[in-house]
Amino acid sequence: MYKKRKAFLIAFLIYYFLFFSLISIFSGKINSILMFLIFNFISILIIILIILKINNFKLYIFLFFTSFLSFLFSTFLIIMISFGDSMIPTHYDKSILLLYQNKFDIKRYDVVAVEFPEKWGTKYRINFKRIVGIPGDEIIIKENYLYINENKIWYWDQALADILVGIEDGKIKEDYYFVLGDNYHMSLDSRYVGMIHRSKIHGKLMLIIYKGKMPKEDMVYSK
Repeated sequence: MYKKRKAFLIAFLIYYFLFFSLISIFSGKINSILMFLIFNFISILIIILIILKINNFKLYIFLFFTSFLSFLFSTFLIIMISFGDSMIPTHYDKSILLLYQNKFDIKRYDVVAVEFPEKWGTKYRINFKRIVGIPGDEIIIKENYLYINENKIWYWDQALADILVGIEDGKIKEDYYFVLGDNYHMSLDSRYVGMIHRSKIHGKLMLIIYKGKMPKEDMVYSK
């Protein structure tokens, strides 16, 4: 019994230090510190239980599974709640989304988690928008309209300076993106806050776990 406990302790210590290193290397951008602390707490608890000779197989399985989940959600994945109606009909207010939050490619029409600048004073700093303009896209500005690869998009004139930050030689610069909400009429997006830098895109939608509740009244949106 002693040998089995010792072998289990050594195996778990190898698991702990291996995943501790992986978290340090692949740390995510959202809630990573909290999840990292939970991972450490649970791992240390398991070690203490082994040393105290606590024999409860189900408890160990539960704690191990929880520690592994905390590893995943401190590095690669994140579950978030989306508030507001800016992404109707893709998902509604209080929808639950699973996102990939580590290194990922951004493609046109991806739904991403965007951090808006503090100066906009939005209630929720992280917003979900769709990528419609990517690096290399041709940009033409006429009056209060952008033409992204000849697609016409209205913009707020006071946002022009922030939009121009991401444009060079008539094209969207490297690492800059133009984002829109699917519900165009109720979305605070690049038309108002300008181009979004890659460093402010913290996650990419993988799965809608819960779409949220459709508003009681019909919302006006554009497909």
